[in-house]
Amino acid sequence: MIQVREIWLKQQVDMFPSFTLFTIRLKTHLKSLEVMKTVGNRSGAVKRLVAEFAPGDDFIPRRSGIHPDSEGRLPAGHRVDTVLEDRSGQFLAMELCLNNRETIGTNFMKLSAALDARSESSQGLAVLITLSRELLNFGGWDKSYGDTSEYIELFNLAYGQYMRNNVLILSLEPS
Repeated sequence: MIQVREIWLKQQVDMFPSFTLFTIRLKTHLKSLEVMKTVGNRSGAVKRLVAEFAPGDDFIPRRSGIHPDSEGRLPAGHRVDTVLEDRSGQFLAMELCLNNRETIGTNFMKLSAALDARSESSQGLAVLITLSRELLNFGGWDKSYGDTSEYIELFNLAYGQYMRNNVLILSLEPS
């Protein structure tokens, strides 16, 4: 089984209950990944599991373009993996970070842009799903993939100052 470590890079006091419930559901869902299946299918296993995740009746799926008016099939730089709106009108954006470390800044900024374009409030939630270096190494992933510690380091060094919303990393790690 996979261990899911919750790392809050930025958390405001006034988190919405729906975000807390979402986080619990997503962590439980991600824990169902089996290490060997994840390693064997590489990114496909994680992407499939995230695509199958049902956030519950508290959320309404929205267009995933970084701007809410974006339509059609968009290139990766113009969208995030998931945008959800809760019943109170607060937004959550999620990105599965299975790519080269050069995209770390882009992943942060896409989430920020997607949330900022939808609300003037800074109470949205940006969720990044990352893999630990241990899991990447164990699975034989390309060494250029960004890992959890690199996301944390770059958030603290540079990108955190541009993020208005709550930021949560869910790090997938071998148990």
